[in-house]
Amino acid sequence: LDSGASARLLREHGITVMFTTPTFLEELVQGEEVAGSPRHVVSCGEALGVELASNASRALGVPVHDGYMEAETGAVVCANPPGSEPAAGSIGSPVPGIEMAVLGPDLAPLEAGSEGRLAIRPGWPSMFARYWHDEREHNERFRGGWYLTGDRAVADADGRFRLSSREA
Repeated sequence: LDSGASARLLREHGITVMFTTPTFLEELVQGEEVAGSPRHVVSCGEALGVELASNASRALGVPVHDGYMEAETGAVVCANPPGSEPAAGSIGSPVPGIEMAVLGPDLAPLEAGSEGRLAIRPGWPSMFARYWHDEREHNERFRGGWYLTGDRAVADADGRFRLSSREA
């Protein structure tokens, strides 16, 4: 879809809650205004970035919340909740039932403000069983009592997370 078609779809179908990607938001802010359509917008899939969040919020007329999920998590596991003012660049805090941490090379949790591997404690409600026919990937991702997401992040003292990069 081009940005104009995307904006028209949001208006024509009365979309009020939008779960999307930074790529879609980038395209959307290049096109016509869609202010007044959604009442809640969440971005996931990659780091949103402060500038894009600001531009998309302006174009949509509502704050754009960043969040975190993967196909492996089965659902959003970290978010800035509706009604809150999203902290610039933050994917938020773990949703209820999820334990997340930033781990060092030894797979021990790091102190607030330190960059490391973003990890989720296995047993979350929508957890997948295993990688299909890929024991190596499963063993690489599930180590030390954690699921290693493949992303790098920093947690602040209030328990909010910020993505920094994908692991190489």
